Amino acid sequence: MIKAELFERAQAILANATRHLTNDQMLERLKQVLKAHGALGSKAIRSSRGCPGTATYCTRFGGLLRAYALLGYDSQEKAAALARRQRSMLLRGELIKTLIERFPDRLREIIPPAPHRSFLKDRRSGLLIEVRIAKTEP
Repeated sequence: MIKAELFERAQAILANATRHLTNDQMLERLKQVLKAHGALGSKAIRSSRGCPGTATYCTRFGGLLRAYALLGYDSQEKAAALARRQRSMLLRGELIKTLIERFPDRLREIIPPAPHRSFLKDRRSGLLIEVRIAKTEP
C-alpha cells in the first residue's frame, strides 16, 4: 500500500509529462519562459524546469522557429542564427562524408547516441578525430 500523498505526487508528475501536454499547453509553457527570460532560445528553454526540451518542440512543431512563430515571437536574429547553425551542420556532414569516401580504408564514422555528434576513427591507429566547423569573421 502506498500513501495517498505519494500517489498524488506521482500522478502530478505523470500529468506533466510532455506526451500528455497539448500543443496549446506546450506553447503556454514557452510563453512563460519568454516572460521569465525576456527572450527565447535553447539555453532559456533548457534552464526552465516546467518547460519541455527543445527537441520536443522541434518534433511537435517542426522546429523552434515554428513554435516561436505560433507564439507571435519573431526574432530575425534567432532565425539567422539557426540558419547559420543548420548550414554549419550540413557542411560538417558533407565534410565527414567526403573524408570517408576519400579514405575508406583509413577512416570510419562513429555515431554515438544523441545528443553527441559523430566523429571519425582512424582504422589503423584507433585515433578518434573530432570534426569541427569554425566560423570566421569577415
